[in-house]
Amino acid sequence: MVLTFLFFPFYLIGQVKDTIVVENNVKSVDSIKQNLIIGIITNNEGIPLSEVIVINKTDYNSVLTNQEGNYAIHAVKGDTLSYLLFEYYSKEIQVKNEKVIDVILEEFDDVIIYEPDQIIEEKEILEAYDMETETVVEMALMVAAPEEEDLENINLPCLNAKRLVGKKRYDSRFERSDLDSSVKWQSSILEKTESVAVIMEKEKLFKYSLDSYQLDTSSSLGEIYNLCDNQIFKNQPVVGTGTGFIVGENSMLTAKHVFERHIEDYVVVFGYDISNGDGQIQSKIPKSNVFYPKSFEYVNEELDVVQFTVDREFKRPILEWENSRSIDYKTEIFMIGHPAGLPIKIALNANIEDNAPFQYFYTSLDGFQGNSGSPIFNLCTNKVIGILVSGQLDYEFNGICYETTLCKFPYCQGEKVIRIEQILNN
Repeated sequence: MVLTFLFFPFYLIGQVKDTIVVENNVKSVDSIKQNLIIGIITNNEGIPLSEVIVINKTDYNSVLTNQEGNYAIHAVKGDTLSYLLFEYYSKEIQVKNEKVIDVILEEFDDVIIYEPDQIIEEKEILEAYDMETETVVEMALMVAAPEEEDLENINLPCLNAKRLVGKKRYDSRFERSDLDSSVKWQSSILEKTESVAVIMEKEKLFKYSLDSYQLDTSSSLGEIYNLCDNQIFKNQPVVGTGTGFIVGENSMLTAKHVFERHIEDYVVVFGYDISNGDGQIQSKIPKSNVFYPKSFEYVNEELDVVQFTVDREFKRPILEWENSRSIDYKTEIFMIGHPAGLPIKIALNANIEDNAPFQYFYTSLDGFQGNSGSPIFNLCTNKVIGILVSGQLDYEFNGICYETTLCKFPYCQGEKVIRIEQILNN
């Protein structure tokens, strides 16, 4: 008899990743140039296996198989790919020169179901059966957000209120129109969106009239990234390179890498949104919502953050902030920004996953490249605790088209957030 762990509910977290600045042990945007391995995973009867975790053990980048058992992951010769699924023996394969690696996983002869509180007690039993104890126990102890079907039944901490459920499993990004201004906690978040803007290149903005501008909305998310039909927001237009937020009368914060060109080549635009009710893109922007970056007040290349001034004072709220080091591990958080340069989105149902590093922390936020520079808030206080600067790859190729990367703790670090006190205390 072979022992394994199946416990319910099985909490896993799905994330989509930023691609710009990444820690050394996580695959960076340059990895897109690496060899792409594709394949299909089946059982010994030829039935495709979905939600198999495929891990590149060199950098711990990970993906999941889709409903047809397909996967695609970046790897180079010498990397080791690990294939994990409960009820099946794990398998490891070293990459050589192949482009396609199909895998057959064998099912355990017998399965014993354990409750979470039994896991530690049974570690010695696993060792007696010479299994990969450390890997199995580590996976069993993963702490993450509930599955989508459970979210509606779990109240938000501090607020004693029901949480919102996203449009897609493992993706908790919301439009402003998804939030109800008559609900206090949601209204508080909506107020914060007034102080968050998209940063874009000047050539994407055209003079429409004496008092308004027109955004260039000719390129959609799906077209740019060759996204699969099941990807949310794929038909929405991309206009921005990053996100910024107000921290002074005429100053903002963002990630340094958002400004790839000279600062005066960019504009800051508030109010890039989806209209309530009809779902239309608000592509005509009043002149009062457009600001021009002027100069850098503070630059930290190491942390990848900048504080910059604009051409005039804001008539919008300055966001309040608090020290992030005093916040408990697993504090629930949210983010406001423009993922992939899309209309403004609010990312909910996330936590601080690693609060140990001195200058930054890691989160389970659903963030994309355009979220670089987005403010991260403590859900309980609505105060800024950090600024998002990096994560992992946004999309993975499934052999036909690209899908958002699904990354499960502890096999990826999550979205990296610079502590706000590291910037505003300087």
